[in-house]
Amino acid sequence: MHFTTIIKFATLFFYSNIKGLTGHLKDLGESARNWNHVMMSMEKRIVGGSEAHLDQYPYNVQFYNLGGLCGGSILTKKIVLTAAHCFDSNKNLADMKIFSKPRYLFDLHANSHDIWDFRIHEDYGMESVFDNDIAVIIIHNEFVFGKQVRNIKIINNQHWEKENETFTVTGWGETKYGDGIDKTVFRQVKLRYISKEMCMKMNQITLDTEMFCLYGDGKRDSCRGDSGGGVLWKGQLVGIVSHGKGCGGLPGVYTNVFYYKSWIGKNIGELYMKYCGFLIVIYNLLTFVFKYVSPIMFKLVIYKCVLLYFHIILSRSICVGTRDVLNEVEGRIIGGRPIPIEISPFSVLFFNFKSLCSGVIINSFVILTAAHCFNSNTNKHHMRIEINCRYLFDINAETFRVADFIIHEDFNKVIPFEADLALIMVTAKMLLDRRKQKALLMKNDDWMNEKANVSASGWGWTEYGGGVSELGLMRTYLGYVSRRRCESLHSLRLTEDMFCLYGNGVRDTCLGDSGGGVTVNGTVVGIVSHGDGCAKKDKPSVYISVAYHRKWIEKKNLELLRKNCFKTL
Repeated sequence: MHFTTIIKFATLFFYSNIKGLTGHLKDLGESARNWNHVMMSMEKRIVGGSEAHLDQYPYNVQFYNLGGLCGGSILTKKIVLTAAHCFDSNKNLADMKIFSKPRYLFDLHANSHDIWDFRIHEDYGMESVFDNDIAVIIIHNEFVFGKQVRNIKIINNQHWEKENETFTVTGWGETKYGDGIDKTVFRQVKLRYISKEMCMKMNQITLDTEMFCLYGDGKRDSCRGDSGGGVLWKGQLVGIVSHGKGCGGLPGVYTNVFYYKSWIGKNIGELYMKYCGFLIVIYNLLTFVFKYVSPIMFKLVIYKCVLLYFHIILSRSICVGTRDVLNEVEGRIIGGRPIPIEISPFSVLFFNFKSLCSGVIINSFVILTAAHCFNSNTNKHHMRIEINCRYLFDINAETFRVADFIIHEDFNKVIPFEADLALIMVTAKMLLDRRKQKALLMKNDDWMNEKANVSASGWGWTEYGGGVSELGLMRTYLGYVSRRRCESLHSLRLTEDMFCLYGNGVRDTCLGDSGGGVTVNGTVVGIVSHGDGCAKKDKPSVYISVAYHRKWIEKKNLELLRKNCFKTL
């Protein structure tokens, strides 16, 4: 079986080379996009590197698409991450194959995997040739994890984007541009990060926000055939090989996977549900029949055994896996407990370029959040709102584009985080129900006393500098701290719209919870703003009073609705 498959794809590969389909992309066989006027040479393999072993980089796979060769990174037992342009030459599943554990090209002992389906980023190539150059693949069977086959963890921060920081790129591609794939050994190369400004100047191109550049000082690079492969920093996946001019002479361009963590999670979830939905239906049907129709003891035993069997199928096969990929993004509640979304139905996720925030539904079109959530980006095309989320990257989430937003005009006016509020209007009406409800906003600050029991919920970090938990939406309780004491503890002055909450150094809101609401008896009294770390002893966190800004909220809400009403119909 493997021998026949290898021969088929080897024949297709070499036939494509004879026909001149190696083209100018970093993945071989991409005649469908011959953008010589845009990029002279795309497609990558390792230039100036050294021989490597799969034991060192077991997440690597080969992706053959008709006559084209790409790389890919294993994310779960069924999912591979690769480049969108690897599908330019062909989208017929019958002509695609994934190989895991390949020592070299056309390794007869490699594990062969048929492709069930794939997802290319919906905005791939929309604004520029290689923007959103990312795709995910789901295979029929499963990868058998071992010494040379293993998944890779996606980076959970942007700390790696530093000048001259060292990265590792691996692959089976060309070792010299134009030489062809005659050196079949798996190789690695070390490249350094250079600024986007320098990269654009050297390549004389414009880069999109999700792209970054690595350079081997004209001696080392990825090259044709390496497209879609992973870029490593300290053992974590930070990028995907995308494109460049030639191999070795100029910096190469890569896709930032941290920028796409939510997209990756959402599409993996959809693929899992699409191909295991029938199992879930059977599971629920068995639950109903055995539990309510046949209460006899021995049938209950059968029921439990069957449920256990299906649980094993669901957990080990195709229905569970997203959390294995993306358990490290920004922000969650520290010292809290998981809750269903029905307990905090006004809570939403706000993804803005590279940052994660929360928000509060105030009507069917408008979200209240923090102004500092816009610090990283003010381009609404790189923003989205997700509601009905129990988990980050929840397959049941409803996604909305941003139509418009208003940042408080006094934000940071006198001191940092003053008037840290903003409103967002979405492009379509949010249909509210028990899992999605508008919040009640507090009309005054009478609740502010040391006996107040304030509830905070969110999806943020469960410890400062750590990762998110797998338990979904969390809630914790915090106590009110007087303004005078809070100012004394922080050695700073608070503005009149700020107040402080404290969880005795063990409970707190944290990164990723910004913009979310805190409540007293179910009514939103404030918006998560900032603090000195998370859950530090004697360091209360700071929140913005919605009662203080209630008139501003009502006024700007009307402005958004009047300005954008026709856009949202």
